[in-house]
Amino acid sequence: MVGGYTVLREKSEKTIRYKTPRGKEVCLTREVYLRDDIPCRSLSCSQVECHQGGHCLPRDLETYILIDGFYALNYWELFELEDIKGVIVSLSSVNFVQQQASTKRPYKRIRSSLEDASQTCILFDNEFNRSCFRPPFADESLKDYTTRMNWVAANWYINHLKGHVSLVFVTDNESYVHTYSSETNTTSCKLTVLDLPGFLQIYYPTLTTAKLLFDSLDVSLRSIQSKDHNLPELSKSENPSESLDSYTMPSVPSVGHVYPEYLPESALAAGLRSGQFLKGILHVSRFRPTTEAMVALTDASAVKHQPELKEALAARSEIMIHGLQHRNRAVDGDVVVVRLLPRVHWKTVSSDISAQENCAAEFVNDLSNMSGSKPNEDCFKSETISRSLPCGFVVGVISRNWRDYVCTYVPKSTENSLDSKSESGWIIVTPWDRRIPLIRLHTTQISKLTRERFIVRIDTWDSYSAYPSGHFVQTLGCIGDLETETQTILIEHNLVIRNFTDAQLSELAPLSVQRPWKVDLEEVKKRRDLRSPTISGNPDSEDILIFSIDPPGCQDVDDALSVQWLPPNVDEYGKEHKRLQLGVHIADVSYFVPSGSYIDSEARRRSTSIYLADRRYDMLPGLLSGDLCSLWSGRDRYAVSVLWEIDMDSFDISNIWYGRTVIHSSYKLTYELAQRIYDSVTADNISSNSCAVEEFIKKSGGLEAAKNDIPELRDLNRDECLTALDKLSKSILLLVDIASNVRERRLAKGGLELESVEVSVQFANPETRTGKLEDLIPKEPLEMHNTVAELMIFANHWVARRCVEYYPDRACLRRHPPPRPEYFDELKRCIACRGFVLDTSSNLSLANSLKNASDPNDPEVNKVVRQLVTRTMTNALYFSTGSSNMTQDQFSHYGLALNLYTHFTSPIRRYADIIVHRLLLASLGDFRSLTTTQSELNSKNTELVTILENNTDGLFSSEELASICNHMNEQHWAAQQVQRSSLELFQALFFKDKAVDDPSRYTEGIICQLRGTNGFIAFVPRYGIKGAVCIKNADGHIAWVDYTTSDSGNILWLQDVQDIVIERVHSSERSDCGVLEIRNSKTNECQQYLRVLLMD
Repeated sequence: MVGGYTVLREKSEKTIRYKTPRGKEVCLTREVYLRDDIPCRSLSCSQVECHQGGHCLPRDLETYILIDGFYALNYWELFELEDIKGVIVSLSSVNFVQQQASTKRPYKRIRSSLEDASQTCILFDNEFNRSCFRPPFADESLKDYTTRMNWVAANWYINHLKGHVSLVFVTDNESYVHTYSSETNTTSCKLTVLDLPGFLQIYYPTLTTAKLLFDSLDVSLRSIQSKDHNLPELSKSENPSESLDSYTMPSVPSVGHVYPEYLPESALAAGLRSGQFLKGILHVSRFRPTTEAMVALTDASAVKHQPELKEALAARSEIMIHGLQHRNRAVDGDVVVVRLLPRVHWKTVSSDISAQENCAAEFVNDLSNMSGSKPNEDCFKSETISRSLPCGFVVGVISRNWRDYVCTYVPKSTENSLDSKSESGWIIVTPWDRRIPLIRLHTTQISKLTRERFIVRIDTWDSYSAYPSGHFVQTLGCIGDLETETQTILIEHNLVIRNFTDAQLSELAPLSVQRPWKVDLEEVKKRRDLRSPTISGNPDSEDILIFSIDPPGCQDVDDALSVQWLPPNVDEYGKEHKRLQLGVHIADVSYFVPSGSYIDSEARRRSTSIYLADRRYDMLPGLLSGDLCSLWSGRDRYAVSVLWEIDMDSFDISNIWYGRTVIHSSYKLTYELAQRIYDSVTADNISSNSCAVEEFIKKSGGLEAAKNDIPELRDLNRDECLTALDKLSKSILLLVDIASNVRERRLAKGGLELESVEVSVQFANPETRTGKLEDLIPKEPLEMHNTVAELMIFANHWVARRCVEYYPDRACLRRHPPPRPEYFDELKRCIACRGFVLDTSSNLSLANSLKNASDPNDPEVNKVVRQLVTRTMTNALYFSTGSSNMTQDQFSHYGLALNLYTHFTSPIRRYADIIVHRLLLASLGDFRSLTTTQSELNSKNTELVTILENNTDGLFSSEELASICNHMNEQHWAAQQVQRSSLELFQALFFKDKAVDDPSRYTEGIICQLRGTNGFIAFVPRYGIKGAVCIKNADGHIAWVDYTTSDSGNILWLQDVQDIVIERVHSSERSDCGVLEIRNSKTNECQQYLRVLLMD
């Protein structure tokens, strides 16, 4: 019995014969259990049970599209377009793709789309439907059988939906359809059979994106097929491991080939088992992409089979791949198999600045030069080298990391001369990411592409081609356009930005009916009420002053704070102990986003809000992130609170309370405003708090000006304002004292205070972040920043303790692994030149070393040291405490010096915090955010429904949580990189139109690293810019500063460099210390560049 009715099943079987893409003949027999309850998953269906089993096709569509196997395999990207809706993929087509694809990528792509609730496509299990299943005919090909099964499924849909919806069967096998349909007399006026070009022409005639994508895919497919027919049969070894011992050097490419063929899978497996081959992830150098790449080994245990590697890899488990030939068509991010070269062929990594690195530093001069064209590297060959590294060559690729690549087309002069009028042909395009090789593709819009950025996907890279072959996907816009460059940054970091779907937003419809939204009285009874009785109407509510402190213009207010004195405790000796209550109140997002909902699924996919220099992309819909969840002042809001009772004499925590609350924040302060209030209270000339309030009002420009700064005071008279400000200022002062005490204790255990420069972009319209780009403003560190951050860290730590106590194997924590010791080697040698010692044996010893690495005559030294230490840190990671490969001593957070840590305080913008909220509430016996009704589950995301059904308490299992944590780590890292890239874009735009003599172009910089013999790394604190400065450019000219014309000097690029010598001057072998000297051997003139750590 299922759902109150009997499910009839009938056992059958099917036997199919087909040939794989590699030529292997397969005979496959499968048992098939036929049922009558397979849902159509269409909301146009009158049968409620058909709406179960995952997301459904919307009711407002008049036409559905059923895709045959051939098009699903080769043209699926077309059906991912947002404009093409109502797609049905049968199980027969999915099986066809799985059996005929040369890699798993097409199958995974289709499955990913089917599991994505935001895409209007569904899977129909036709092969388990009693009315749709048909056994194969004798000698029927797999393609014909798939087409016949889809034709039957199409007719079933028409009959099942009783003509309410039309259906288009898109197939390239029309002749077989017509033959079969005439024999079986199965036709319907509601069913149309079309090939893909005809379908696009009739149903989407104006969708240019689809037409261009189809043309590109079609040419790419025909090109691959023609090459496959012409390929010779490869010789196969009976014993794949028999020749591995002699395979110590890359094989020579066959005649007509550019690269050697990969070894067969059996040979790769044998080599990995024997330890002769090594497996890892390829990371191409960003600044030497054609010559240098590293393979980070994923199985370091294999090193034991190669004794020569033990010493070389004692510090790093990496193999260097030198040159494109040894890289053998592997692309950045691919999982590759490598063979080690003999030690005599090991090479070194140059410390000189490369051409690409210098071009990156000069990016601000011409934004339109971001085409990625390859400059000449000959003049940057290394003169200063470090120790040799183990080198190897790629013998096979286990899995590809191909993604969407943003490219530009820069035609060569030879291409222009061939046929300047031709708009169609094969071209070589340049990826935005310089680590990616040039890509060959066919297009019908050559002249248009010269002005635009566009997306390309790689299809194949054959051994006889110097470049991978790909296809055009879509254009992004003109080069240099702000929107185009922003989309480029997002796509290059694999961040997909899309609008929330109707299905997702429909879940919020009940919340948007009542405006303004009000708390539910029944829900309030289940919570601790922290509002004033005059607001709540409840004389028992607690009347706690709560307020938030955030950046200016903040809309998504995650957190608020409170602090109040409690009656003192009296110990057994009669001594009174002062007590206060500290509160951290976090938006109760989990109340509005239950597990299994569409919004929950989308929030998990996004994992984080994305903050760019001029905009943000929210993790949650605006109704939640900017309104119902946001802890705005003057509004009742649901929160999850942590309240500590603290003994202020010993600073011990005597009690802690966790739970759901109702709050009414009194003030929404900015960091700057809270700092002004604090500064007024702590000023030296202030004798009392009342004087401090008067001082604040005076500095604000009077009472009315103060009310403008704090709009919550506008309706109060002067006395009421003074009273309110007095209470607020005392609370701020207490919070600072508590946070300072907490911080001192944490730092005493080894917490690190590292240095970084944050820069914000100042627009003409700061509220909307639009208009002219006026300035780049370094973030001024304030005591309020430290106070709020420390209290959030405090809350995160205590919540982590609670989660681990109750769910030791299923808690979501955040760990920060210690940095690898070798990352400190260069830094240790450099600061030793100033007499400093960097002890990195623990975070405590490192913290003490940083305190001592200071020069009273040069405060910049300590800042630079802390910035350089920041670069050595590893990334903090989310993880599941039930991970089998981790012990509890690995749970700690190195930088914060905490044994347990998590993210709890920002659920509006981080999905990890939502998971932690559910864990915390479950530990309190509150499972309301984890459960939904069965009818709700029936229409939700299939994957999440399965998770909830398998866990009676609604929490993720350890394995499921580990997978989610990996995804969140990837999304958070990408969001951080995008934020940095967006800032770099606006830094470039700021200087792009500045005149050469503009004062903003001239400011102080710090030389923080010398690089080889051709330049140095400079840091400009005023603008937060760090980059390479070359004193020898790509043309071989050398920079010389002429001080005869001005005090600041003018840079002359000397073309006659015969008598100019550039060398490193130092008294030791330390490669990163000393002085970079330019000397004219004829005139004995000399100019020097010194690292700041070496300056006297």
